[in-house]
Amino acid sequence: MFPTELRKQGRVYSKLNLFIILGFFNFLQVTYLRSGNLQDCNHNVYPISDFYKCDRDNDHFEEFNINLSELKSNLIRNQTDLVVTYHNAGGDLIDFSTGTQFVVNQRTIIARVTNIDGCYKETSFKLTLLSPPVAKSLIDIFECESYTLPPIDFHSNYYTGTNGTGRRLKEGEIVTVSLTIYIYAVQADCTDESNFDIIIDPAICQEGTVDTNAVFPKFFTPNGDNVNDLWKYEPYPENHGIQVDFIEIYDRYGTFIKYLDREKPEWDGSLNGKLLPSSDYWFKAKLENGSQHKGHFTLKR
Repeated sequence: MFPTELRKQGRVYSKLNLFIILGFFNFLQVTYLRSGNLQDCNHNVYPISDFYKCDRDNDHFEEFNINLSELKSNLIRNQTDLVVTYHNAGGDLIDFSTGTQFVVNQRTIIARVTNIDGCYKETSFKLTLLSPPVAKSLIDIFECESYTLPPIDFHSNYYTGTNGTGRRLKEGEIVTVSLTIYIYAVQADCTDESNFDIIIDPAICQEGTVDTNAVFPKFFTPNGDNVNDLWKYEPYPENHGIQVDFIEIYDRYGTFIKYLDREKPEWDGSLNGKLLPSSDYWFKAKLENGSQHKGHFTLKR
């Protein structure tokens, strides 16, 4: 085989001489022509950033509306006498005349830029659907001096105002005054928001009334020695007149841990059979009169 190359009208042709022995001295020459992209085209094609859209209904199907004039301008910039066509991943021409494309999960678009000699260059970009974001929910925080903002998802941020307004706060930032914090999550063109209150009050660290201490213990030591191994509130009527419907327990990052009620009013310091570490834990109690009581206690091992 002796491959050669031809160039004509801006295209490259590969000539492959294939010799097949028919007899002792007879030869059959077969020539294959392959057209393709000429590497030394005299125009440029600039890369395009991928497009993202939020899958609001979580049905894996959305409509993309793209500004074709802006897209072409980004592809060729100030060059002239160029034709832009769009193709699927298999190279087939697609109708992109209106800039509207329906996408299932993800689609690759190939942009082909051809000059007057028929020479073309290509670049590709993706149309990708993203799941709607979910802003993390944190319970209200009660501290006597300060509170350190915990880590949250990469597409979320802390703000002092709604809808991403006010001052942006960073993970690990120490809050020393009482305020409402908003967690604002953004994913493509979708948003979600939650909020929680931080209450800074020196009185929180002081001993509470006899009644609330008796109902909501300040600490427990689940070490397996049968001494103070359970955190529990005293069910009615031994609870000094405080009647509790239920209690929700959270860790210091706001993750739900345990639900207690009158039938099961105690917690052994575990989650799904795994012992949790020594730390402060928060609770929110719903009282029978409709009011709420919030506080924290310590798990000591």
